[in-house]
Amino acid sequence: MGLIHFEPLQKKHLQLLHLWLNDLQVKPWYDPFQEASLENIQKKYLSYTQGYKQFNGTNRPIQAVVSYQNKTPFGYIQLYNAFDFPREGYDLHDYIDYAQQLGAIDFFIGNPNFRSKGYGSLLLEQFIYEIAFKKFNRIIVDPEVTNIRAIKCYEKVGFKKIIYIPTAPMTYSSLMIIEREK
Repeated sequence: MGLIHFEPLQKKHLQLLHLWLNDLQVKPWYDPFQEASLENIQKKYLSYTQGYKQFNGTNRPIQAVVSYQNKTPFGYIQLYNAFDFPREGYDLHDYIDYAQQLGAIDFFIGNPNFRSKGYGSLLLEQFIYEIAFKKFNRIIVDPEVTNIRAIKCYEKVGFKKIIYIPTAPMTYSSLMIIEREK
């Protein structure tokens, strides 16, 4: 397992996202309520290829990349200001001070040949230390508490659980954070 390299999300990747977001190991955890048709993928992610996501009529920065091992794409990760977009089912301001320089990431391993082999933690660690910490002092994630695989991966990289947050009836997220060393 060598170093991973990242390529900014491009139009050529949208078909790949379509495939990955319909995978039965990805779909339950990443946009589970969105129809992952190619048309919807293109509609949602096309602006990401230009470095922004539109929200309430404004373009807000988002950095979306596809991860590669050698020439094989295997994962997706995005980075953004945690306060730029509302969280699903809760208000982040209720749990974290707004004054913090806080980023958020979302990611998944789309290529099934790269799952359960350490690529998730390798991707996260490399992305956080080479890219995310250049923009933010702290990074959060909020996986569902039942997504044990993701939580273990985040913990392996150094994320710490802050609190369990009720996001819907009988559903909780685990708010986790990693901080840049001073």
